Amino acid sequence: MLLVYFFYFSISYIIVSKNSRLVGGDFEGKLSTRLLQACDNETAPMWEERNAEMKTEIDRDNEALFNDMAHEYVRKILNIAEDRLLERQITNPIEVEEYLCRFYIEDAGSHIQGATYFLQSDATLGAEFFLLKCVGGFTERPHPIRKYLSPTRLRACGNQLSFHTTTYFPRYRAILTQRYVEELQQPDDRVLVGAGFNGILHLAAASLPGVREEMNRALRRRGLDYDAAKVPAAHLERRMRALGSSGRMIGKGH
Repeated sequence: MLLVYFFYFSISYIIVSKNSRLVGGDFEGKLSTRLLQACDNETAPMWEERNAEMKTEIDRDNEALFNDMAHEYVRKILNIAEDRLLERQITNPIEVEEYLCRFYIEDAGSHIQGATYFLQSDATLGAEFFLLKCVGGFTERPHPIRKYLSPTRLRACGNQLSFHTTTYFPRYRAILTQRYVEELQQPDDRVLVGAGFNGILHLAAASLPGVREEMNRALRRRGLDYDAAKVPAAHLERRMRALGSSGRMIGKGH
């Protein structure tokens, strides 16, 4: 009889213990899930913001890459502009290239003008306007290629020209250097006083090595102590890398 009671008691203890573990495990599981959900609710915005920042950086890096499709359109547009200049105004091909390069610098600089620091989006917009002008995009009778320049395609072409300018204008850096020196050598200090808003100086600082330091030295010599050309480090790195990796030259048949 005692053995029967002992056996019954043992079985009951095992069942109760097992149920307790199941209940406890279920409770602990629910608690862990709720804690994780609470953490997710708090950290999700942070991770979303960080992912958005990473995506933005990736998108900006992609903008600086050489775009073969956009390259073909930029090449065709510049060939159209060259042909028009050769037919109507300039007979020397070298002078044509320099004319177009200066035209591009002025357009890009005018869209950066007035900003307190260099923005790639402004430089790209300036390149877009330049390309449109090359095909008569603002006239009543534009070149037929204009109809193929959708906003998305035009933006890709603007990025391509802005980041890879030396591919299309091999003397871009030399001509931009000359242009920015012309700005610095104005007879009075008006240019330097307003250097922080000068589009040509911003473009030069974002395209030519050492320009920021040179401009700031010129300011200090005149008793002006401020950073004239503010170029975000990420923009500067992308542009220098792209401008220094020119692999193709502009021209018919390339």
